[in-house]
Amino acid sequence: MTRRIVLSVLAGSFAACTLVVASIDRGRTATAADAAWPAVPRYALDVTVAPNAIDVDGTLAVQHASGAAALILNDRMRELTVRDVTGGADNALTVQPSAPRDGQQRWRVDVPAGDTPLLLHVHYRGSGDARLVYSIGARFAFAAGVDSPWYPQLAGNPRGIGTIAFHVAPGDVVASTGTRTSDDADAAHGTFTFRNDVPTGFSFASGPYTVVRGDAAIPVAGYFITARPDANDYLARCVRVVAFLQTQFGPLPYGRFGLVEVPNDEADAAGFSGASVEGFIFSGSASLDAPFNTAFYGHEISHQWWGNLISLAGTTGTQMIDEAMAQYGSLQTVRALEGEAAARRYRIDGYPGYNSAQDARGYFELAAAGLDAPLDALAGTKGLVGHTLAGSKGFLVIDMLARSIGRARFTANLRALTRERGFTAVTWDDYLRAVARGSSFDVRRLSRAWLQRTGAPSFRLAWTVAGDGIDGTIAQPAPLYAADVPIACRLPGGAVTTTTVAVRGERTSFHLASCRHARAVDLDPSMLVLHWTPALRARAVALAGVTRGTFAAYAGDTETARSTLEAAAAHAPTVDPYGVRFRADAALARLALQRNDLAEAKRRALAALAAPSPDAQMVPYVYLRLGRIDAKLGDNDGARAAASAARAADRAIGNAAGVASSVDELLAGLHP
Repeated sequence: MTRRIVLSVLAGSFAACTLVVASIDRGRTATAADAAWPAVPRYALDVTVAPNAIDVDGTLAVQHASGAAALILNDRMRELTVRDVTGGADNALTVQPSAPRDGQQRWRVDVPAGDTPLLLHVHYRGSGDARLVYSIGARFAFAAGVDSPWYPQLAGNPRGIGTIAFHVAPGDVVASTGTRTSDDADAAHGTFTFRNDVPTGFSFASGPYTVVRGDAAIPVAGYFITARPDANDYLARCVRVVAFLQTQFGPLPYGRFGLVEVPNDEADAAGFSGASVEGFIFSGSASLDAPFNTAFYGHEISHQWWGNLISLAGTTGTQMIDEAMAQYGSLQTVRALEGEAAARRYRIDGYPGYNSAQDARGYFELAAAGLDAPLDALAGTKGLVGHTLAGSKGFLVIDMLARSIGRARFTANLRALTRERGFTAVTWDDYLRAVARGSSFDVRRLSRAWLQRTGAPSFRLAWTVAGDGIDGTIAQPAPLYAADVPIACRLPGGAVTTTTVAVRGERTSFHLASCRHARAVDLDPSMLVLHWTPALRARAVALAGVTRGTFAAYAGDTETARSTLEAAAAHAPTVDPYGVRFRADAALARLALQRNDLAEAKRRALAALAAPSPDAQMVPYVYLRLGRIDAKLGDNDGARAAASAARAADRAIGNAAGVASSVDELLAGLHP
């Protein structure tokens, strides 16, 4: 998954400020990037990364129309000083921090009034405490600038161009956005310099990495915490994904691709398992311990285009241009590389070892829990609701849109959009117009039904044998949907013939001669049109309490989450085919561990493991959590037993959970 924080533009005089970052050398020669992107902030920074600390020093030129400038940093940054060094001056400026909000802090800088550009020198330090995709640890450090500003940003404009020099301990390695301009001799002394010539959200990782470089036509490199015997295979599979996505979205925007491993605990603390930044992705060790997951890497690599190359202007379409489009790319990757059967499973029940909520089943669970929202209004949702709606209903609606426009035309239009609007922000309306260009399909009709309101259709099929075929009807209750629905007829000998029926109105009748000898007739068994089924409804309704509690926890409302999950566990049915008790107790164990109530955490974890119908994909994580609880309680034998059970449960699902490195970290941390 990739998160994008939308920064609001400050009102009043602050909104008039334009931030330009330049070299301390005020006579520097303009570069080609300066000419290509005249309105984009320009940076020249020196960044020193030490254990649990970061120090940033640089200059910036501010073109202003008032006496104030506003900078944004994440709230782990401290001791910001700003000096006016215009024309050889050296004057300290007043800096006023606002109250931190959502992990970020605005700093008002009082500057002389007037229209003359100012050259400012900035310096500050930061702690290593985790923020969203930000952690400066004892051995490894990583930061994604668009998610948690670690360099000074103008409100609403997190991207820039320019040069960053990183200084790390000799022997450490730096992966960064941009093109490396320093040489191996510099690296031996711990200096790595990168030039960014296109608008970029600056991101980096550093640490004692083992670097593996591929030999494919697409430059690819892996930065691994330890040597991995399957490293070359992982990179080769990444190249296959990149090569396919280039056929869908256009050339790889940054000309190269990197895979950067980050420790599990630090990734968890920073709120992600995978995150895509310009030119590379961060991946937690767990993802690399598991077999290569086509859906996961298809999603994260798709963000190179959607969210990085093309970003959203405004709030309408929040999560759709980045998350839903990345999920669409993931689905197409699975379909192309693994076949239609794998894509069918992905659409309905999810891809093994991938986010279990990013599929039709995940959407219906949100809807049954009362957490649905229109896809073009996800900016108003809390926690991970919007992200999950975009990654479940959203990508399926985009896939429907692609089929309605015509897959070839839709793909050509996506490639044209990335070519013509790359490195810019587009509105959601811009996107819809662009993808429908040259098509007679009425995108406005689809938008009204699927984007501007909640819900999905509930179709009811009836059919009888009639003469040379079958007569059938498809009925639906209000609100009505217009959709082209596949009807699959299963014939003697196992053959299947599929015909699309144009469903219009409350009741649609049809006759299919091709189904004369049908033994069974199914309505859209591949979920090409998102719709309720009795099985999906039963599951979603049964799990509604667990879903509400889980998403309350994601939103930070731990008290509501706790009470809701406790009620779900207490009222779980005796016959529990959907694992209500298992899921509720597993979630309660996690909440209890977060508040350090170890006795309750252990009780709930054991209850989950004893519950009927456990989710095999989740069981390794519950055992791992139990091991961490026992370790905190000083029960080393219990921790070892839980660790062994976690490994065994992971092996039973083909190591899809990828708990190996987390188990190793747990065992290594046990005190004698």
